[in-house]
Amino acid sequence: MDFRIKVRRAAEKDKLLQKELLAACAVDPLFFINVFCYILEPREGEEASGMIAFNTWEHQDPVVASIAFYLGRRHIIGDKSRAQGASWMMVALFVWAFLFKPNCVLGIGSKDESTADDPDNPESLGWKIDFILSMLPGWMLPEFERKASKHTWSNKDNGAYIKAYAATAGIGRGGRPQGQVRPREFENVRRPIR
Repeated sequence: MDFRIKVRRAAEKDKLLQKELLAACAVDPLFFINVFCYILEPREGEEASGMIAFNTWEHQDPVVASIAFYLGRRHIIGDKSRAQGASWMMVALFVWAFLFKPNCVLGIGSKDESTADDPDNPESLGWKIDFILSMLPGWMLPEFERKASKHTWSNKDNGAYIKAYAATAGIGRGGRPQGQVRPREFENVRRPIR
């Protein structure tokens, strides 16, 4: 905590330090998470607030690094167990990409709409995204738009975008009707023999 406080205080009025910190965060999601992110853990925290610094555990570090490498390049689906920080880890990575990966389009899903994104539900992924963003220093935040009714976040500075989805059969389909694999006009087209 002393290091976090020292860094924030030093960067408040030092534009060069801000620029250097942003560059460090952009290349290293673990630096971003371990220096700037906070989470809400009801069983812990200062004065029963539940708010604690997000300091990754040793077993989370290679997972964060691997997911950051593939984030926005491939679908990432994973099983998780309780009390391992998987939800907060994914949300922090999405916020990192939202801030530092231009034109990154990301979708995050949960079992239903309420747990995917409900600004009034601390158990929802969307609430957690909002929480992490709200705890960042102002100089780190881009101009962004949050549309709760559409479950989206749009970074106006770099074109990055997050959408929260309920885990239905059509999750993240991008407007294609369910069950339609390819357009009808291609059904009877023969492929050349190689």
